[in-house]
Amino acid sequence: MVFWKGKSVFITGGGSGIGKCLALALAERGAEVCIADLNLINANEVAAQGQGKITAVGLDICDAAAVAEKITSF
Repeated sequence: MVFWKGKSVFITGGGSGIGKCLALALAERGAEVCIADLNLINANEVAAQGQGKITAVGLDICDAAAVAEKITSF
């Protein structure tokens, strides 16, 4: 799908479940994906599995300031 090429996607909870599937699918379609997860080990494993550009970051989404900083730096 050409639509996702060059798009940036920030996925919370991307270390497992639906977030993981979404991250892998969008990266495969050309999106630049940032996986944010409380469990950085899982996020790194997903990033290693993917095709394309996937970045993993450890993040507690209950910390609004940390979320804003990660999104801004992505």
